[in-house]
Amino acid sequence: GPDKPNVYTPLTASANGYTILAPGYGIKMFDLGSRGDLLPVEVVKNEEHLNLVAYGVAGPDDTLYVTLINREYGPSGRSATVSVETGKKARTLEVITMEQAGRDIAQIDGITIGGAGFQEDGTWKGSWRPLAEGIEGQKVRVEVPPATAVMVKLVYP
Repeated sequence: GPDKPNVYTPLTASANGYTILAPGYGIKMFDLGSRGDLLPVEVVKNEEHLNLVAYGVAGPDDTLYVTLINREYGPSGRSATVSVETGKKARTLEVITMEQAGRDIAQIDGITIGGAGFQEDGTWKGSWRPLAEGIEGQKVRVEVPPATAVMVKLVYP
């Protein structure tokens, strides 16, 4: 019916503007960490065979973006503890997370990036947060809950 939006569209009209749907959040997440050159990244030592993917982009100004997507979901969905090995120590580290309330991928509401959803006027006030723990020299340890994407931004001297 007309009250149920197409699950493949990024947005739909609403009373005061637009409702951004799940694909729109994915597009925003892609926009945050895709400017630059794609880097080869591989998931190694995944003894538990988690459904986890990783992407790397070398951005401008000595910035590296690593996007980790945990595709586990539902009652049996497992969290991933990921060590990102970059080969050199970063000057600053920040993360931003795309998640859904209750980690229920069948729901179309409750999605946030950086702690915020989109407003009907298209504005978004989510933010990166500094990563202060999990840093071990050239390695960064990050928790990626089920049905969640975490992007790590590393800035080098």
